[in-house]
Amino acid sequence: MPPSIEKWNEGRTERWQQSLGAGSFFCIVPEPGVVIYGEVLGRRPQGVRRVMTYAQEFPEGDEDLIHVQATDLPLTRRQFELARELGWPGSQRMFQLVMSMQRVASA
Repeated sequence: MPPSIEKWNEGRTERWQQSLGAGSFFCIVPEPGVVIYGEVLGRRPQGVRRVMTYAQEFPEGDEDLIHVQATDLPLTRRQFELARELGWPGSQRMFQLVMSMQRVASA
């Protein structure tokens, strides 16, 4: 008997993705120059999360449902707030600045 879809997905999902819950932050980089920043609002079955996402193209935010496998990197609250302050940057240079806040915060 083949494994259930939940078990199959579980093996393809990183631990940090599985642990995304309300109040967690993440980003998605669908293509160069585009970064989508998100906050998890709630959990749904089978790895689905209710989220609010932001980007330069939609700075006011967009509520949606996504699967945790769609997320590329976890963010800290500070990184998320910095991205908001910078207008949801998509350029590689500005994205690197946002991501560098992890090293500064943990130093």
